[in-house]
Amino acid sequence: MECCLSTISRHVSIREYTSESIPEEHVKKIIEASRRAPSAWGLQPYTIIIVRDPRLKKDIAEAVGGQEHVAKAPLLLVYAIDYAKLVELAKKIGVSVSDPGLGHLIIGLVDVGIASAWASIVAEELGYGITFIALYSNPCRIAKILGLPKYVLPVVALTIGKPARRPGLQPRQPVEALVDYEKYSNVVDKANAMLGDRELMAKYRRVIELTLKPNTYYDLVGEEMYKCIREYFNVKV
Repeated sequence: MECCLSTISRHVSIREYTSESIPEEHVKKIIEASRRAPSAWGLQPYTIIIVRDPRLKKDIAEAVGGQEHVAKAPLLLVYAIDYAKLVELAKKIGVSVSDPGLGHLIIGLVDVGIASAWASIVAEELGYGITFIALYSNPCRIAKILGLPKYVLPVVALTIGKPARRPGLQPRQPVEALVDYEKYSNVVDKANAMLGDRELMAKYRRVIELTLKPNTYYDLVGEEMYKCIREYFNVKV
């Protein structure tokens, strides 16, 4: 347990990698972590696509805003919600099912989050650096790059490689803003706890401007997700 906590406490996003390749035995361990991750009903409605091809990595990097580390990382793991394989399985065993809906998407998002997080911890314990990549910023384009069928939607990826440079730790919210006991506490106290952390506020002043104001990042992400959900899942949102 101490090993895992120590790894988690040292985590930073790594965006610069050496050219050192990742041996297949390590890739298998990282994937196994995702395979053994908790999943609602044990359904595992996701697929992990291992991407090493430089052309594909470059195309994906361009699709997520030109993030160079996506193209340059030795290994890219793409996590996609996948109900196509489960719908096909249902046909083979003679079970009639309806189109996956919004509830299925939400459960898929949760399961992908857990599976990718478990993989990230194992990757870091093996000595690699990782960064989570928000594929949900342009999911339809990435789905087409990877040839994903209906009912399969890419949402997050991990870049993995040996760190060429390790930045300092990023600030996190104080415990008082993150943790309550039994019931939700006073929201003003939560905000005040964050205001008291100068390092956190130096970051949040910029981040809040970019994410919570009208017509900023998450509004644009929402529009892309609506479009892609309609195209790949026929869900009315």
